[in-house]
Amino acid sequence: MKKIYCLIIIILTFASIQNINAQNQLTVDYKRWHYGAFVGMNMMDFGIKDNQESNLRAEIRTWIPGFTVGLIGEMRLNNYFNLRLAPAFHMGQYNVTFYEGSISSNRFQSNSIHGYKDVPSNIVRIPLYVRYNSVRLADCRPYMLAGGGMDIEWNIDKDPENPILFKKLDYFTEFGIGCTFYTEYLRFSLEAKYSIGFNNKFVSFDKRAGTHHEPLTSDIDNINRALEAQSIQSLRARLFSLVLNINI
Repeated sequence: MKKIYCLIIIILTFASIQNINAQNQLTVDYKRWHYGAFVGMNMMDFGIKDNQESNLRAEIRTWIPGFTVGLIGEMRLNNYFNLRLAPAFHMGQYNVTFYEGSISSNRFQSNSIHGYKDVPSNIVRIPLYVRYNSVRLADCRPYMLAGGGMDIEWNIDKDPENPILFKKLDYFTEFGIGCTFYTEYLRFSLEAKYSIGFNNKFVSFDKRAGTHHEPLTSDIDNINRALEAQSIQSLRARLFSLVLNINI
């Protein structure tokens, strides 16, 4: 979370140091329709609910930066509000560590690391936002946005022996802040957003084992993967993104 706060502070600081005497593209915000594209980075996280009957616990230990790209279509509603459609493609990875331990005084005490799992994720995101624009300050204009939409997990892993498998669809809410900057020929914005998924993305162990022709516990590796899968009750996705928008 400290990294997120630092990135937000950078955006706000960059906005505050603009030349207050500059005035570029004074009428561009009054156009009915706006289009653009964006590129940036993301970091994927999970809200994990553990199976209390298991002696394993799963945890995201590190955030690995991923890649984000998308398009923007925006409609001006009035001087302060816009409606935005911004389909995006997020490529990233979850780094999951499984800890082995025991329950003591109603708390899990980790004794050792049971294993690691790197889970790639490729998401097609279809969101709709309402954007509130503040009063323009010379050549910068801060804004806030909020909305939600649907995530489609692209090219999902269907191997039932893997401890973490995703469902294809998820729904989310998202909010963020940004600042638009106006130059003589270009209008761009820096934007930070955070989303929280509504659905349990995890395919539980008992719902996938029956589709496999071979027993999942045929060797030691499969036994360990089965134990890791059984340690998770639900996963709810979280995603932080920092992007550069180029608007026309």
